[in-house]
Amino acid sequence: MLEEGLNQLLVTATTIQAIVGTVATRKDTPKPTTGIFPVQMPESTPLPALVYSQISGEGNPSLGGANCLHQCRISFSCYGSVYGDAKRLQRAVRQLLEGFHGTLSDGTPVDNAVLELELDAFEDAPFSFNAPIDFLIVYADIGS
Repeated sequence: MLEEGLNQLLVTATTIQAIVGTVATRKDTPKPTTGIFPVQMPESTPLPALVYSQISGEGNPSLGGANCLHQCRISFSCYGSVYGDAKRLQRAVRQLLEGFHGTLSDGTPVDNAVLELELDAFEDAPFSFNAPIDFLIVYADIGS
């Protein structure tokens, strides 16, 4: 599944680990995490942290019917307690994914990852900076 492969790509990227830390270095409670979360970050998660979620998706039907080629837009919310941490994390995600072409660890072939959006935001609760970045990912849905 695409999301599992993306998670593994993010978790093992040394440029992202250098910003969010690793299970061995983070101080999450009750137990340490990777700092990378699907859909929602747990309450009281130490920052910086990364949250990703699919915000749209569609198949590519052909004259012969459905095929395995799909595309989806995934948003990566890059959180930091200071602006610089959020922006560094956003840049690391962009450098990792922009133009990505290859097979993810779960076996999902990715044809391309196209940058769709970068922006800055601030959230009062919790007091944090958020630098979302969205990618349109074209991939083949061949797994189970």
